[in-house]
Amino acid sequence: MANVVIWASGYPSVFANDAAEIKSLNAGTWSPATKDFKAAATSSGVALGAATFGDLLKQIGTQRVGSIDKLGIIAHSNSKMIGLAGKIITTPPQAPDVLFTPSGLIDTSVLKANAAAVAKVKDRFAANASIVLFSCNAGADISLLIGFQTAFDLDCYGFNDHVQTCTNFSGAMITSRGQMAYAPNLSSLVAAGLATPCTYAKNSVWQLQPDAGFFSRT
Repeated sequence: MANVVIWASGYPSVFANDAAEIKSLNAGTWSPATKDFKAAATSSGVALGAATFGDLLKQIGTQRVGSIDKLGIIAHSNSKMIGLAGKIITTPPQAPDVLFTPSGLIDTSVLKANAAAVAKVKDRFAANASIVLFSCNAGADISLLIGFQTAFDLDCYGFNDHVQTCTNFSGAMITSRGQMAYAPNLSSLVAAGLATPCTYAKNSVWQLQPDAGFFSRT
């Protein structure tokens, strides 16, 4: 059995160097890019990149039949959709924000439209396998979790609030990236200066506790 984590590969960094990225972190205009998602996935199990839903299904298809115990997806998202690709915005007043690329979107309509392709990879999952969406607000509207559960016929979990990313730096050099953090009201604590994402960061995404779910079994 394996825990497989698919990371959004369609978010190139917008920073010329570490110093520019650290400046954005300090200014509160930073959002994680592909290299941050990849780092989080690499420390959490079998790590595979995808920039489209088709890519995601191909990566699932590379696994042995019955071998996936848990599937995690690390990406940007909102309550209605996941984005595996897009553009990171670091310029005020829009920042921090992300513009999704249409080809990288996954929502209920995409899941329904690709039902036949999904059916071809369902046998890669073990009995009682599950999916976790490690992305911001992916559990805030239950419809997205229902869409994944309906498509894959697997329990699906998500998070009501923002999933945070820890980036450590010293001087003008980033020393580590990609640890993820989640706790109820963490966004409010960070905004108030009472905590940082690194306060709650975990070595593996599987240590995070989802607070939303939709289940295929009773």
